Amino acid sequence: MKIAIVIAPTDFKDESLSKAELLLDKKGIGYEIASTSKGVCKGYHGAEVKQNISAENFEPVDYDAIFIIDGPGVDSNRLFENRQLLDRIRYAHENKKPIVAIGNAIKVVAKANAVKDTKIANVEDEEAKRLVGLYRGNITEEPVEMHNGILTVSDYSYIDKAVDLLAEALGVK
Repeated sequence: MKIAIVIAPTDFKDESLSKAELLLDKKGIGYEIASTSKGVCKGYHGAEVKQNISAENFEPVDYDAIFIIDGPGVDSNRLFENRQLLDRIRYAHENKKPIVAIGNAIKVVAKANAVKDTKIANVEDEEAKRLVGLYRGNITEEPVEMHNGILTVSDYSYIDKAVDLLAEALGVK
């Protein structure tokens, strides 16, 4: 079992990534770090992480899920406009692979056109809300939503719940 964790090359949310990694390790779910640039990625608070795979070239069929980390880098690196990444997210979703997005990373899933008629967790990011509406998703009042294979989390504080739901969706105890 292996998932792809997508991070921005700069300014990803360090605490979201480290918490997700810790919880995935505890569940025995393997992962590789994907980013849109080669080499070392630098988090918003200075964490340095080497990406294992390219977010633009990985094959979604090789992974059981995609997990997109939030942070200012989602916007500054315009992940939501990276056509190759969006195509991979859409392909994974069409092939029934769970997609996880935290906070402002929800806009990446929306732009991949994977939210139609899907309940999406309440998120503070106004652009994410706008894009979810534009692509016909439904923002709820809940901080975590798992619907139609899309698992959305309003912010970092709910990652533990998200990892539990992801593990359940993947058949991991």
